[in-house]
Amino acid sequence: MIHAFMRGGMGNQMFIYSCAKNLSIECQRELILDTSSGFIKDPFKRSFQLGVFNRKNQEKNSNFIYFFCILAAKIFRKKSPDLLERLGIFTERENPFQHDSRLLKRMKASKKARLYLLGYWQNENYFKSIFTKIKEEFLFIAPEKSQILERIEKILSGNVVCLHLRRSHNLTHTGASKPLPTGVLGSLPVEYYKKCISIIRNKIRNPIFFCFSDCPYDSQAILGKEKDLFYFHDYKQKEEPDFFEMFIMTQCKHFIIANSTFSWWGAWLANSQNKIVLCPNHQKYLSCAFPSQDWIEVHV
Repeated sequence: MIHAFMRGGMGNQMFIYSCAKNLSIECQRELILDTSSGFIKDPFKRSFQLGVFNRKNQEKNSNFIYFFCILAAKIFRKKSPDLLERLGIFTERENPFQHDSRLLKRMKASKKARLYLLGYWQNENYFKSIFTKIKEEFLFIAPEKSQILERIEKILSGNVVCLHLRRSHNLTHTGASKPLPTGVLGSLPVEYYKKCISIIRNKIRNPIFFCFSDCPYDSQAILGKEKDLFYFHDYKQKEEPDFFEMFIMTQCKHFIIANSTFSWWGAWLANSQNKIVLCPNHQKYLSCAFPSQDWIEVHV
């Protein structure tokens, strides 16, 4: 059995699930999802959000095991990772974005009946071998799909570029700023978006930029003078679920993503042919996932 702890926002949960799904197939072990323990002390009051997708898994929650794994990871992760794995607990190594190519081999070799997966696993290589299966399982099954598409049908008929602008990366749930890791920056600068827009205009004829943002008024102040720039309403303000926004992202043809696992998945799930995806430097900015193959990192 592989027991995966779901944590973080929707994009993080998708990475965790995809990695765990591939490991369960390769190791021929049953996949169990813990869908509540990782959210008990979540400061943003997030919860399990993958119920909107076309997937079925057994769920079993254990707060005690989760907090035991968290404590063990803090004690042994750096000094004695081998001991941690002998307990059946597998965590990310030094660089969370770097693919751990030996993870699968070590899990296959484990004699423990129950293996616990603790981390975010933000690298496509953890599930690239089951690319098609993951796309099938991340099909939105919400009944509101047709309603959403009708609302944006005219815009999506054009050469639409999804532009994700998130301005709250280094804020806590109270709105206060929080310290960032040494050498890591928070929200992306305006220069990043300006450069990406210029690249898109040089590559695509008559692009229509469709801006998704958690701060629409701030976004308009930053990008308001750009030609052919549309603004999607603030889904948080209207109390709509996150998947509304991600589903619309997947219908776009090209992408300028933020340092966000949410827009990473919006771009990855899109089936547009010859899509162009521009992304920030994943080592420089907070919350960046490792870019997918053929994506273009834009450095500023």
